[in-house]
Amino acid sequence: MTKYRLDRIRRAGRRARSLLAALIAAAVLFVVPVVPARAEQGASLLINEVMSSNKSSLFLSDGTLPDWIELTNASDRILDLSGFAIMLNDDPTRLFRFPSITLGPGALIVVYADGQNRVDDEDIHLSFKLAAGGSALKLLDARGDVADEVSVPALEGDTVYARMDDGTWQVSAFATPEQHNQSSSRTDSPMGEVTDGAAVVVTEVMSKNVTWAKDADGEFTDYIEVTNVSDAPVSMSGWRLSDDEANIARWSFPDITLEPGQCLLVHCAGVDRKEDPDDLHASFKLSRKGTSVILTTPQGRVASLVHVPELNADQAYSLVGGQWTGAYMPTPGAPNSADAAGQASDMILAENTSGVMLSEISASSSNGDPDWIELYNRGDEPVELTGWGLSDSASKPRRWQFPEGTVIQPGQYAGVRCTGQDQVVGGVIHTNFSLSAEGGYSVVLSDAQGAIVDRMSVPQQYEDITYGRVLGEEGFWYFTQPTPLAVNNGERYRGKALPAVADEPGGLYTTGQTVRVKLTAEEGARIYYTLDSTDPTENSALYREPITITETTVLRTRVYRDGYLESFMGTETYLYDVNNGDGVYVVSLVSDPDNLFSVEKGIMIKGPNASPESPYKGANFWQDWEREAHVEVYAGDGSRTLSSGCGVKLHGQYSRYEAQQAFKVIARTKYGGNRFKMSLFSDRPYTEYQSFLLRSSGQDTDKTRMRDSILTELAKDTSVMYQETEICVMYLNGEYWGQYNLRERINKHSICQFEGWVGQEDDIDLVKANTNVMQGSNATMASLLSWIKENDPTTDAFYDRIDAAIDIRNYIEYMAVEIFVGNGDTLNVKRYRNANADGKWRWVLFDLDWAFYVDTNSINRWLTPGGMGTNRYTDNTMFIACMKNPRFRDEFLTYMGEQMATTFSTEHVLELIQERYQVLRPLLPEQLERWDNTVTNYNNCMTAFITYAEERPRKLLYYFSTCEYLGLTEADMYHYFGEAREVILKYAGE
Repeated sequence: MTKYRLDRIRRAGRRARSLLAALIAAAVLFVVPVVPARAEQGASLLINEVMSSNKSSLFLSDGTLPDWIELTNASDRILDLSGFAIMLNDDPTRLFRFPSITLGPGALIVVYADGQNRVDDEDIHLSFKLAAGGSALKLLDARGDVADEVSVPALEGDTVYARMDDGTWQVSAFATPEQHNQSSSRTDSPMGEVTDGAAVVVTEVMSKNVTWAKDADGEFTDYIEVTNVSDAPVSMSGWRLSDDEANIARWSFPDITLEPGQCLLVHCAGVDRKEDPDDLHASFKLSRKGTSVILTTPQGRVASLVHVPELNADQAYSLVGGQWTGAYMPTPGAPNSADAAGQASDMILAENTSGVMLSEISASSSNGDPDWIELYNRGDEPVELTGWGLSDSASKPRRWQFPEGTVIQPGQYAGVRCTGQDQVVGGVIHTNFSLSAEGGYSVVLSDAQGAIVDRMSVPQQYEDITYGRVLGEEGFWYFTQPTPLAVNNGERYRGKALPAVADEPGGLYTTGQTVRVKLTAEEGARIYYTLDSTDPTENSALYREPITITETTVLRTRVYRDGYLESFMGTETYLYDVNNGDGVYVVSLVSDPDNLFSVEKGIMIKGPNASPESPYKGANFWQDWEREAHVEVYAGDGSRTLSSGCGVKLHGQYSRYEAQQAFKVIARTKYGGNRFKMSLFSDRPYTEYQSFLLRSSGQDTDKTRMRDSILTELAKDTSVMYQETEICVMYLNGEYWGQYNLRERINKHSICQFEGWVGQEDDIDLVKANTNVMQGSNATMASLLSWIKENDPTTDAFYDRIDAAIDIRNYIEYMAVEIFVGNGDTLNVKRYRNANADGKWRWVLFDLDWAFYVDTNSINRWLTPGGMGTNRYTDNTMFIACMKNPRFRDEFLTYMGEQMATTFSTEHVLELIQERYQVLRPLLPEQLERWDNTVTNYNNCMTAFITYAEERPRKLLYYFSTCEYLGLTEADMYHYFGEAREVILKYAGE
């Protein structure tokens, strides 16, 4: 009989799932020998640094924070990792063999201990995870001999166990992945504050160069560009460059002079060369995983500190208009300007002798049309494209190849649809990739031999606007009139104007403070603004002088520049006398008032088509309308953690016609970006989100204001996905709108984030309620239910069939919470599966507004044939059948008993309630007044909520003991619920 221990280590929300990885060994040419993995080579490969509890030290591009191990090549020759293996805790089942990846002398490589067991490009994901409580690691060479080993002690979050220069190991608070290790004795960085107004600054960085700026040896190396931004010549003697904040003097410039506006390129190949000013080489390389670049003056002051994120192949990180961006065309050694980008484009075209060029791309369509790429043959001869490559990555130029028989005639256009389907349908060619509207990558065309013949650095793309070339004109252009398979001769723009910059940003202020806001924009641009939350246009006020603010004000701006698309809207909200309690988030949501309240298009009102009686079907607020908006989030100390354009919709069902409505806040490229770049939830490791909710507690809005978020938290430390919560106060167009719960949104993006499936969002099946397919298919569940109805549930074969289709543990954990809280709205449920992983269905816990409300014999209701929940709409076929299976029944009852003794205990639930109430308490007077609620009503609702928490465990045990479908004996009850009973009696003082 299976029995889970009460003190078990609960599984984390995401499971590491082994995926089959294609290990591709890249052919790299070197002039020095490669050291194989042989024992006689001595200590060639060493373990150098270990982090077993990564909280924030290293983020991957998918937002995950894996534990990691750093290895170093301690030899003086290039080392091939093929043949080496790393083993955890002397357990041969937890051993990972390295693929053929080369490591230069003294080079470092980080491998991720996340259990994924795969290799992507040169990113190595081990087949095991590390325990924060300590572990033993061994490096084995090709003979199986120990090349290195280390016993890693217990480590706190974001601390490392690192090898020092003298060979000793220390626990250090300074994690340095792919950088020189730092002793724990270092109390602060030698780097000072960044100096404002430095004469020379860093202006461009590329850390994964494939096709840009060859050095004198003809190699494409990573690079750093610095520019003299002053109006006088500057001698670079004594200036220094580094990628290590702990060692800011890694490389020094030679004695050369930079003229005003002159750019200087420094190649980063790890070879110190200073003889030729046109071919400078720093003594360090740049990490592909993200790094810091530090430029210091001869006096040791920091002129530039650039935190470079992980970049795509051929993606530059550029300083444009005072802001760093990864969506600008590389211009190494030249200003980051449209003119320089145009010249760079012409250089690319001049090198293209094939006759075929990239002409136009489309990466963002409002009506859902597929992305596409257009080619043009500017030569005099037909060109056979069979076997030619097309890609969205310069490092993989032959990611997709043209099919047999593809020919482009002279003066002819040819197009492909970028759908990811890799097929030819009705003569239309589909590639195996799609295009990102975010930009920061290259579209690459290569010939049949794999040589790159043309490339287009793709900046951010905008909805229904294409990007490409105009014959006879320099550079790339944005086209407001797409012309697929035709000449690009319509209205065109060099780029998009940059938003205005406010020297005094929005924030939290108090009465008596006066703010004078100075706005700046690019030279030749015009700034228009409003102070009433409306969208600024060229008919709005033209900015001429600083704006004085003494009370709550919403400042909205838009920049217009001849020859450029109008800028995204900028929004700065100056909030006065905000009560955010003991430091909860403050959220400002701003949208043109017509978007919210106008009769024809306002999403928050009834509008002209509402039915006369509740729930007012046909009302505006029942429509799935999205409006442009801007969101700002301020932390408890008043610092702004997010300011972004966004889309806003109403959220929920019957809560839509509550006075205090809920909102979906969505990041989209057309508003400025498809991700919100911030860590919204303290208990989630993610650093970006596609969307989130501002929820007024749903249909609990006039009651406890915590019911759903408290009860869903009972799934914490299980495999069941639930919505995390942060408390906030919200302002809508500068008006106090009450206390809100900032919640995770349940959709394909958040599910893949939770499960570690980032990049597979379109591959999952997602179903709501019983059979409402939101994406993909419900076929495997429908097949399972049909099989259940025709087969004996008491057999081992039945359990195995269920286990093949669903994550049984996940289902048990989900059902346990639903039954405990007595949820009356059980139809509002989502489940999902990913065929790329194990293909099993899993459940999401959300919307418990009607839980802990009416006492219910939920176990009996779930086991009564014919359906469960409101009007018995929820299909309970599977649970009934599973509970007839001895193994499943034992596992469920065991788990339920354990939870009732721990997580579901009255003491624990009351702790959650008390903790939340202390946060809400200082916010409640304004909330209740704003929405015409009373203290008496709130206290009555809280009393009922607390009473339910006190009585529910005892009542539920009674319901289990008397459930005729279970038929539990006294011995059974003691076996499964004995400890829960003792906890209940202890709380009651019995």
